[in-house]
Amino acid sequence: MKGIMSIRRVVETFVFYGGLISAGCLVPRIVLAQSVNLLEECHKIQAAYKKAPFLSYELTYSYTPEKKQDSIYFSGRGYFKMNESNYYGIMDSTLYLQNNRYAVIVSKAERLIHISKSDSVFPMLSSLAVFDSMVQTYKVKYSVIRTPGNKQIVIDFSTDPGLGYKDFRMDYDPASFLIKMISFTRLSEEDEGNQANRKYITAKSVYSNYSTKPFDKTVFNSDKYFVLSGNEYQAQSPFEGYEIFIASPELIKN
Repeated sequence: MKGIMSIRRVVETFVFYGGLISAGCLVPRIVLAQSVNLLEECHKIQAAYKKAPFLSYELTYSYTPEKKQDSIYFSGRGYFKMNESNYYGIMDSTLYLQNNRYAVIVSKAERLIHISKSDSVFPMLSSLAVFDSMVQTYKVKYSVIRTPGNKQIVIDFSTDPGLGYKDFRMDYDPASFLIKMISFTRLSEEDEGNQANRKYITAKSVYSNYSTKPFDKTVFNSDKYFVLSGNEYQAQSPFEGYEIFIASPELIKN
């Protein structure tokens, strides 16, 4: 169970990983605030990723204490390749893959293969709808800030400390709707039950070097990592000995 819990933290990190781009700080800002529908903006971002026949990009990320940005808990870099709802990516020693049947995470550090049913959208994007739901449910404040060449979504969760988040920010290109950065500040896992002295961490990520150059779509093949033999999922070379965790019960035949 330790490996499974740890990989869930990897998943959360991947979905919400943020970055910081200090652009437009001195440019007069047009704040659209509540007049802009957050979910509509999220749908436009999702469409930008899904409509591209081929899309690849790089990212860098870090986790830092909220009040000590020069102290880094950990950081890293990675890259992703996407084709409609399929994706393949590597962040440090962890591989992420989705095709029309499976969503797969291969953790080399934990020797674990996490298999679930594929989703209709890229995980990083599905989280945007979650934030929109939180906005509607908890009536937190949000705004969409537009500057020349950039749009930024800002969500303020400070009105409800029980959510565990302080804020969420995302920069994206207003023409292509491709994400430039995502950042958020949330309660550290160690302090989730500590009301007296709460400590927060800030996650930051930067997305760069977008490309629409075609690539070999065999990168989406999951049989490089495991195969279904009868009713059993078996790890393939060189991943023999890896624990396989099936997160979607419907993938297990009776």
